[in-house]
Amino acid sequence: RTQEAGQENNGHGGSSADVDFMPIDLVPKVRELEYEFVFGVNHHGDEADILLGNDCLKSVSHVVDGEVMFEGKYDDNDGSLGLVGAMSNDSPVELFTQALDEETHNIVMILIDDIRNDITIEVKNLTNVSNSTLQDCMTEFAVDALGRKLCYRIVVKDSQVIGVLAPLADDIKQLPFLEHVIPPEGSLVKIRKGNSAGIIKNIPTGIIVTNNPKDNFVRKDLQFTREGTELFRKHVADLHGFVDCEVVYENGEWQLEKPDQKAFNVTDLELADEDTQTEYFYVQDSLRSEVTNDITILLDKVDKIVIQLKNKSYKNIDQVKNALKEANETLYNAKIMRCHLTEKQGSNIDSEITTVLNESQTRISQIERELRTLRFETNMM
Repeated sequence: RTQEAGQENNGHGGSSADVDFMPIDLVPKVRELEYEFVFGVNHHGDEADILLGNDCLKSVSHVVDGEVMFEGKYDDNDGSLGLVGAMSNDSPVELFTQALDEETHNIVMILIDDIRNDITIEVKNLTNVSNSTLQDCMTEFAVDALGRKLCYRIVVKDSQVIGVLAPLADDIKQLPFLEHVIPPEGSLVKIRKGNSAGIIKNIPTGIIVTNNPKDNFVRKDLQFTREGTELFRKHVADLHGFVDCEVVYENGEWQLEKPDQKAFNVTDLELADEDTQTEYFYVQDSLRSEVTNDITILLDKVDKIVIQLKNKSYKNIDQVKNALKEANETLYNAKIMRCHLTEKQGSNIDSEITTVLNESQTRISQIERELRTLRFETNMM
């Protein structure tokens, strides 16, 4: 099923003069990227008199198997066949987004049924623009910086997408869409592939939609290695749709101490259910309790060595030096454990853990001062 959509273009591997054809549906459902379409217009009498119809689709070829039998049906925009995006409401445009602030929207991935190789997108943000509505965006589509005709216009207002527009024939149509809000960084998510769970650590920058660009805005890139994901719908090529995660649950085991760092596609992630979150927080609290107890035990051990050094309990200089060495190594281990606990605390403020961190830092600072004094006294012996 095809529709004429405006100015000159060579379709998808073919050619036409003055008319751009857009394939909008394939029956039966197949992987559209495996096929090439050749379009052409028919003339009646005068060259300027173009006839548009079913026979404008000239050939269809599979990229491996070659030409295939086909039947073209031209959508004349009378509503009998439907429009791209509206052709079946069970296949809307899907957008995966993140609201950075009330004026800045980050589009991380777009899934869309569009067979064209080159998809160009324009974005508008109407937040805080007086009296502006989606209807104000139903204007003629221009070209992008490279001279390519724009395919879609995405409109955002008040931290959400309010419309996806496309030029079809002489009209501009609103397409059905679904906006999926990506859970914020620090969220526990279930990873559909492999029955695992992870913490979102980083959401990379995709298409930024704002009417108030920030001078100090810093784009974020993907940090971890991608896990393979097979998408059954076409996505906009410039948006890979992956986010960085620390995998804290895998193969039936929690692994909070040494999580795997991997990047997953947003289509593979969903916010963890209440039971999973409850279990995670229980394991996390248990682990934190173990760590805080271990830090306390290590600091108590150093305190004991310091008291013995102050009381001159060691018989000779070698024992004193060995005791100082043991105290320094034990204190170092306590500091490393405290550092790891601080990192795991992140933005999830726990008053009890915060108290432990503050008290342990006070003890560490005091012990470091005492050890410096003792080292000085030992060197003077």
